[in-house]
Amino acid sequence: MCWTVYFAAVVFSLLTDRRKARRQAAQPCDHEISDPGLTPQDIGEVESVSAGQALPVQPDAGGDRFDGEAT
Repeated sequence: MCWTVYFAAVVFSLLTDRRKARRQAAQPCDHEISDPGLTPQDIGEVESVSAGQALPVQPDAGGDRFDGEAT
């Protein structure tokens, strides 16, 4: 009894996979449908942006520290 349920599930999955493969073959892929628009275009005027600090400023704790010891 268990083997018939197993083989029925395998046959069902194979039929479903074949149906999906036929359906996907009938439809064009996304890259075939869309136009990538690779023509270069002028971006126009570029505005300058001021750069901020890379790291936040920390208060000086009495000198440089290495491994928790003050030097």
